Amino acid sequence: MVKNSIHLVKWKRTLSSVIILLFLTTALAGINVAWASPTKVYVDPTLTLDPSYAPGTAFSIAITVDYVEEIWGYQIEMTYNPEVLQGVSIDDASFLGSAGGDVQTAPGMGFDNVNGKLNLFAAFLFPKENFPTGGGPLALISFEVIGTGSSPLNFGLNTGLANKTGGWKLGPDWEPILYGANPDAFTNGYFDNRFTPADISADLVRRSAWPEHHHYVISKDEDDYQTLNAKVKNLGVIEVYVKVTFEVSKDGADPTTYETATEFMAPGEMRNLFYNLPMTTGNEGKYKVTARCQYSPDGDYWFLGEKTKTFGFAVVP
Repeated sequence: MVKNSIHLVKWKRTLSSVIILLFLTTALAGINVAWASPTKVYVDPTLTLDPSYAPGTAFSIAITVDYVEEIWGYQIEMTYNPEVLQGVSIDDASFLGSAGGDVQTAPGMGFDNVNGKLNLFAAFLFPKENFPTGGGPLALISFEVIGTGSSPLNFGLNTGLANKTGGWKLGPDWEPILYGANPDAFTNGYFDNRFTPADISADLVRRSAWPEHHHYVISKDEDDYQTLNAKVKNLGVIEVYVKVTFEVSKDGADPTTYETATEFMAPGEMRNLFYNLPMTTGNEGKYKVTARCQYSPDGDYWFLGEKTKTFGFAVVP
């Protein structure tokens, strides 16, 4: 976790406008595909649950990239809870200049601490040479903690990576590394100074998940659905929201994810959660299902339970 103070480099607003406009107007220029491993941009640390961050203390994060090849620059937007955090500074970190390039920054309009937003910040190499490959911290962002509560740290739609021609960096699936177009390439963060990790927990009970019918006969079932069940328990010391996701694959195809309704559960409480999977003629085949618990203190940021349960069933006419 980064805890040092970070000082924002002050550049002329004209430079900011030029580089941001260049990023946005050259979005389709050039094709440059990243490594076979998917490029990831994420908040580091992704999760902070720590009551020691009392009002008046400093809290910092890095925006980090993994598995990227030859980038020219990046731009970042972010939202946060202004009742808990106030933005202080943002600066380029070490990765962009790690191949020996000269890094320039376009700070933009900075933080809006009334609405909880970091406006567009950009950094790029000038001249266009010595493009870095690999992974590391892109930018460092510093906050002051002003309240007690939670704050998602969510990327804005225009957060993205630029390739060496000035267009958006593309991943192996040919989607741009741009949050508004490809959010799966990004991982947002979450800050909460009310709880520790031990306070918040829920999971499957003894990996307990099962289908209503291991052998589902479409012509004999009047409900026209197969019920997927899971037993969960709140293992923490506070009330949490709980749900279960079921990854369902038919005949070896790519899985589709379904989720149960969300339940609000007291500490120590156990419940059976379920999802009704529609079954009609044409759905015959062999199914593989993997169940996993998710839980949240506020219904916004979701944590994954440690246990998974995989089961199967067959569907016949």
